Amino acid sequence: DYVNPHLSTTQYLSPGPGVLTGASSVAVSPTGDRVAIGCNGVAGGIRLLDVATGALLQSYTINVGGARTVAWQDSSPTATYDGFGSGCPGTLATPSLQAFANTRPALGTPFWIQVSQLPNNAALLATGLSDTTWGGQLLPLDLAGVGAPGCSWLVEPMATALLTGTGNMATSTWAVPSSQAYFGLEFYQQALVFDPPANPLGATVSNGGVGVIGF
Repeated sequence: DYVNPHLSTTQYLSPGPGVLTGASSVAVSPTGDRVAIGCNGVAGGIRLLDVATGALLQSYTINVGGARTVAWQDSSPTATYDGFGSGCPGTLATPSLQAFANTRPALGTPFWIQVSQLPNNAALLATGLSDTTWGGQLLPLDLAGVGAPGCSWLVEPMATALLTGTGNMATSTWAVPSSQAYFGLEFYQQALVFDPPANPLGATVSNGGVGVIGF
């Protein structure tokens, strides 16, 4: 208990599947979603795990006989997902892109987003690594020239996925890798919404979404 340390309790675990050999100490993050475990051995180490999934988030080797965790201090990015920019109105309303409540792009976990206000229950979700340039073009890109006045394209579409749903809404889930190589990666998303009566292009766009992969 970070507020009342004297109320803290201890739980002892016996060795078994999923338990680290030589574990000597533990520290839980203030948010309760990560745990750091110190391991004894010829080369001690610290293992950082996701509490919900057990995914190994980070691993440190310390060349001493025993490594112990005694306190927690966050200095790494927390997984986040926020909206940016604006969509443009169609025959139903302005499409909206957002993350599901209580989800975030954390290492080793599923991440859910939804696109709403879809007149035909379908959208093309674009994902990229930039919101400033796309193939030499500066972003945002005015779509008036291709038949969608008042609409702007906000992200580099490195990958696209067709989303379909019901009730004027579609969802997408992504199993965020647990590999440390993705730690701190920033990504950008936007949806192209099929809406033939809306304009000559036959489509509108949602707002953008920007995510950071972290804990």
